[in-house]
Amino acid sequence: MLDALDEKEKRIIKELVKNPRISDNQISRITKIPLKTVNRKRKNLEEKGLIAYEVHLDNSRSGTNIFTSKQMYTITFRKGITRANFLNFAKHYDFANLFIKHCSEIFVGEQDGCLKLILFIESYLATDIIEIFNADYFNKFESYFGKGCIGDVNVITINNQLQSFHNYFPHINVKEGKLKPSWTNIFIY
Repeated sequence: MLDALDEKEKRIIKELVKNPRISDNQISRITKIPLKTVNRKRKNLEEKGLIAYEVHLDNSRSGTNIFTSKQMYTITFRKGITRANFLNFAKHYDFANLFIKHCSEIFVGEQDGCLKLILFIESYLATDIIEIFNADYFNKFESYFGKGCIGDVNVITINNQLQSFHNYFPHINVKEGKLKPSWTNIFIY
């Protein structure tokens, strides 16, 4: 997809990667791309959904200290439960309310013909996470998809995040919500 972008779009995106809060005026000044071109191209990239802006609140020990434990649950659903079934569950069930508090990320995948759900569950205590999974998520899945809908569950304890969104290495190149000035453009994807 990066090849589908023109050179001006790539330069604009690199500046946004370095500092998502940067103004169009600043981008124009740094890249020497005319302001109207920056405005138009940035708006077009946003409307196409090619760029988005998100805020990450660090709830780990090094942040707010609200969630000191994180585990990755990989849930294998029995054969016959499709991605479409799960997406329908997400649309019609109180999905956001169910996952918003303790799940930092959710992915849907597939392995060996079975739907996989990957949940990153956070809590203050590691011992609480199994309770959250069993009391909140497991029971909701069984009530929607039926008893025995889950074939297997694997859990990995997550200690540290090393990288996100290709460019961000929180303990290496990010300071005050943007890339450190010493991080050169050649390392931006």
